[in-house]
Amino acid sequence: MKAQTLPMDPNSLKESVDLLQKIAQGDQNAFSQFYDKHSALAYRLAVYTMNSHNEAEEVVQEVFMQVWRKASEYSSKKGNPEAWITMMTRSRSIDKLRSLRSTNRTKEEALSQAEEKHKRDGGKTDSPLPKIVLDSALSQLSEKHRKALELSYFMGMTHEEIAKELDSPLGTVKGWLRDGLRELQKIMKSKRLD
Repeated sequence: MKAQTLPMDPNSLKESVDLLQKIAQGDQNAFSQFYDKHSALAYRLAVYTMNSHNEAEEVVQEVFMQVWRKASEYSSKKGNPEAWITMMTRSRSIDKLRSLRSTNRTKEEALSQAEEKHKRDGGKTDSPLPKIVLDSALSQLSEKHRKALELSYFMGMTHEEIAKELDSPLGTVKGWLRDGLRELQKIMKSKRLD
């Protein structure tokens, strides 16, 4: 799906640029107006690229968080606001697709290795838990905790790489990993007792 390259109506263009300038100054009302004006375009592109409504909603949320944080970096020399939103949405969608594919592939490889070790160990109780138990435990975590743990343990990413991937501060990511591990340990203990 190609982004529309039609020029924006001059009044609409001026309004969007004005809203971005206000957003750069922290104006939440301007942000709300800008979101109302441009979120449908971002959502359509994300759905088309991701082929998933849930993933598209996540992409749109990330794009508009980026708009909030980086409105001061917008330059009309690089294109109109719709082109800016389209570029960010396309970029986020592609990054997310790559991440999902990589995470799924790495997770499958790690689980396959764990299952092989389990078989080699003759099914001893101290061997890794079956895939279904691990998947179940991970699915009970909040998305931020699950994502951070998967990137760290299945993808082997450093804390700094995870912070960049999730576009979050390093301290926040470390907290997610610490809290996620604690929660995962509680879940796994309760599963062993069941």
